Amino acid sequence: MNKKAAIILTVSILYLFTATASTAEISPQTPLPQALKGRMYGIGSVSKVFTAAAVMKLVDQGKLELDEPIVNYIPDFTMRDGRYVDITARMLLNHSAGFMGSTGNNGMLFGNNSRDFHDNFLKTLSVQSLKAAPGEFSVYCNDGFTMAEILVEYISGMTFTDFIDVYFSQPLGLKNIKTPQSDFDRDLLAQIYQGASEINYEALDCIGSGGIYSSMDDLVRYSTIFMDAADGSILSKHSVEEMAKDQHQNPVVPEVWPQTNRYGLGWDCVENSPFKELGVKAIAKGGDSIRYHTELIVLPEYNLAAAVSASGFEISSAQSAQVAQEIILAVLIEEGLVPSDSEFKLPALNAEKEKIPENIKANAGFYDAGIGGIISIDFTDDDMIAYFVGNKNERGYVYNYNSDGEFIGEKGEFLGKSGGTRGASVLGFIDGYLVQREYIEDTGLSCAPITMPIGVKLETNDISPELQKAWDERSGREYLIVSEKYSSAFYAGGDSWAKTEIYTDKRVPGYFGGQYGRGPWAKISDESTGMFYQIIPTVNGRDTEVSKISVENGIEYLNKNNQRFINAEYIEKFSELNGKITIADEAIWVGVDGNLSGRIIRIETPENASWFVYDSKMNCIAMSLEKNPRDNIILPDNGRLCFVGETGAEFILKYLE
Repeated sequence: MNKKAAIILTVSILYLFTATASTAEISPQTPLPQALKGRMYGIGSVSKVFTAAAVMKLVDQGKLELDEPIVNYIPDFTMRDGRYVDITARMLLNHSAGFMGSTGNNGMLFGNNSRDFHDNFLKTLSVQSLKAAPGEFSVYCNDGFTMAEILVEYISGMTFTDFIDVYFSQPLGLKNIKTPQSDFDRDLLAQIYQGASEINYEALDCIGSGGIYSSMDDLVRYSTIFMDAADGSILSKHSVEEMAKDQHQNPVVPEVWPQTNRYGLGWDCVENSPFKELGVKAIAKGGDSIRYHTELIVLPEYNLAAAVSASGFEISSAQSAQVAQEIILAVLIEEGLVPSDSEFKLPALNAEKEKIPENIKANAGFYDAGIGGIISIDFTDDDMIAYFVGNKNERGYVYNYNSDGEFIGEKGEFLGKSGGTRGASVLGFIDGYLVQREYIEDTGLSCAPITMPIGVKLETNDISPELQKAWDERSGREYLIVSEKYSSAFYAGGDSWAKTEIYTDKRVPGYFGGQYGRGPWAKISDESTGMFYQIIPTVNGRDTEVSKISVENGIEYLNKNNQRFINAEYIEKFSELNGKITIADEAIWVGVDGNLSGRIIRIETPENASWFVYDSKMNCIAMSLEKNPRDNIILPDNGRLCFVGETGAEFILKYLE
């Protein structure tokens, strides 16, 4: 992969509305260059703010009670777990419904606006259980907002796309807020790339949780409904205030810590740091789609907002948030609303080392960090050592104990560093949870705090030696995805998405994780099943799943998160590829024999079908979903090819001499 091309592609930055609370006016400030006004980005999970507003619009209309069970509005909604009848609309919007997390099958596509994910969503949930009682704790949950999207459709009798357009875009005069179901010119979307090659537009069928497109100009204009200057005609003052209340269930992190994950309804944080420390109320939402990374920050009292989005591969909305913070701080200083020397910088941390008390050392052991993997915590007389089990570059991070009773990451190197060129980490223990406040800095950008519980003490899972052996024998096996649509982004994800592995470690018997110990780790139940149900509020406990091994016609499959993967040992390795490949039902994977390395092949691709080429490390290096797919493919040494399409699709393969 051409990483340079993948990292920095295009960025749109805008702050548009400022006014003091006393003037109650909203006026343009620094208009966006004309060339960028119509440029749209996938705003990812910032879509959740639209979904929450749509639900609250129904509340305003008297058509929905926020604390009424949603089964009273969606009679087709059922689950295997009987507790589902207690789920309310409020729980969908504050991430406390108890759903497993993200049912992403066929929901993230390139160049295809299929509704398969949406149309089958209720059926998918019908065979699932809950991971917690509804309302027990808040943990980030995409499926809750997909359900909220469906709730809006059931009650209103409109498509979600039409509802957003009629009740928000049209009254606000916004022409560049769309969804994959809208009729608009896709060339208005910021380009996205796979390596150095431009690829077809992305379409997230999970519209309510992450599928809306917007220009940054219109996104900030939309945000005016949340400002104090708004007249309540689009969304009532009561609904706006309800969305901006702290509704995070069991947050664990102390209120005195900087806050970046304190859920409202739709919002990530309703007391957002570092503005909180300046005495300024800020509400914020970040979102990452497949290739877009967006942040929206609104200061209601000052009628000020900033929206930032970037198109790229190895970046995230965290960087967009840092840019948005800088923009807003500059305006606050210029308007005289905060002291002129205000800055968002790495705070001074207490570096005075103390001897670690023995009762603190009792916290040694393994912590389940959910999507983060498993963390080992150990102590010397003077330091705490933390590391991720099974990480490819497994190493211990040293934390010093200080006189405030906290552990400080040594020399800016720390566990799970989220990015940035500098930073610091503070770890602590609260009620069995490992909690962290992390400070990320990038050269030229502000310091961004991230605070949350990152793990919970791992329960012992005593299983028989025979059962442990059965899973140990699978450790290191690769599994390749076969169940996604031909346009699915999972195939383009290569090593991270198209492939998964099983990994066991003698240090944590009774569990298995993914490649290099990636999370979530599953608790082994029997010879074919592993389940993850750990209660880790806020983020790391998201996207839990049941993993199940099955054998069909002598071929082993791994089934998880409503997706199916074939054991890579069962795919054929061809020394010749001339001829025809016909799709029966699922994707067909082909291993490339070393004798084919460097050979040039041409693939004739039928309609409603795609092919993907991977190098020996499972990086996707070519695919037919590129905007201008290449005619000739150089076969990589020990690589793989994947062919996907509708039943009966035929690929013609020819060597070029």
